[in-house]
Amino acid sequence: MVHRVKTVQLKRVDGRSENLGYEIQATGLHTFEVPFHEQLNNALARKLPLVVIRPWYGKLLDRAVEVDDAATQRWISLLDQPFRALLLTEVLHNEYKRIASSSSIVTHPKDTASILSSEVSTLTIV
Repeated sequence: MVHRVKTVQLKRVDGRSENLGYEIQATGLHTFEVPFHEQLNNALARKLPLVVIRPWYGKLLDRAVEVDDAATQRWISLLDQPFRALLLTEVLHNEYKRIASSSSIVTHPKDTASILSSEVSTLTIV
């Protein structure tokens, strides 16, 4: 699932600290924070497009594909949980590079509607 980054703001991690981080807003996700990372800073300086992806896990689907309401609700419930995201930047047309890979990025969908309208795509990561 692919979520396009709308805004990235540099901010202090806390008011007393010199540590910097980024507050990121992506389509369909709650705002989340990422610690300062040089690769992200470089991507922002070059105005490269950013995306946040939710890697697809096979366990999200039952062994047998069910189509009843209960199965659909279980699937949506699983997708509504917080997840470890990957932050990517587009380096060429439809080719992406992972950035801020040393940071654990955890976020979750805003609501059921954002889950159902998420972009599902296969990306080439180089």
